[in-house]
Amino acid sequence: RLAGKAFELGHPMLCTATIEASVRSEFRGSVKLTPAGSVKMKGKSHEINVFLPDGRRDTNSRISLISLNGPFVGRDTEVELASDFAHGRKGKARVHRVLVVQGPNGIGKTEFLRHICGKDALHTHGVVSSIFCDGTLHTRFEIYQRIIGKLLEFEGYSEHRIAETARLENLVKNGIDPQKAPYLYRDHIRALKELRSGCKGGICLAEVYSRILLTELRKHNVVIILDGAQHVDAEVLQVLIAAVMPSSKGVMASSSRSRLIMATRTPLQIQLPGPPEQIVDTASDGRFWTLSLEPFDRQS
Repeated sequence: RLAGKAFELGHPMLCTATIEASVRSEFRGSVKLTPAGSVKMKGKSHEINVFLPDGRRDTNSRISLISLNGPFVGRDTEVELASDFAHGRKGKARVHRVLVVQGPNGIGKTEFLRHICGKDALHTHGVVSSIFCDGTLHTRFEIYQRIIGKLLEFEGYSEHRIAETARLENLVKNGIDPQKAPYLYRDHIRALKELRSGCKGGICLAEVYSRILLTELRKHNVVIILDGAQHVDAEVLQVLIAAVMPSSKGVMASSSRSRLIMATRTPLQIQLPGPPEQIVDTASDGRFWTLSLEPFDRQS
């Protein structure tokens, strides 16, 4: 995981403070490691300090892993199936709207998802856009904001404006001009204005976020890629699944154009909205397609 974080940040390598102390002690200063800030890692409740070799720091450390063309070895069959799903090309990939990538810790689910997210074929002719969210790093609202940010890109918003506009909290605090509001929000102006009085009247921030996603994701061809789904709030999973699955009710009375790929260690127990509400298992419910990542064998 630390090697993957180094690759993401554009560094040749990263090490922890423990390793830095050992290197300093063993080589008596002939090998120097310099502080490279701190990173958040899966399984850690707080950020950890990291170090890298002196003189080799990459100044372009803001580059995203998704934009790098690093090697991805193996799993050709799984990559093809996931790409087929993203495009809805054939078979199960065409029928299903939710793909569950399942495998034990350390099997490579995160790198697999990032490879799919950054795969050139996914963006051919701009047919499919993807957004990557990490359930271990992003909060409920951050996941919503990242997806809304992707939808705002379709309206030509700059990165700076997206950062401001995707946060509904900002709009509630500063007010919103219906004439200048993004098209994405036009059908939700009344709800946004009601938010200025808090949750009184039965509406709250989470509800408005979910309303926007439930209606707008159905209009756009977006693949939401969600890593660490077992760590994500149940309400978020309900919203995202409802936004991509076919429905004949209310604002969702149409087939959604978007799809959802989730990664998890074990099958998920998901409570789907009713009536009647139901709890389903992603491994046995036919509306979910499970793709299992197995350990490599000698032939692999």
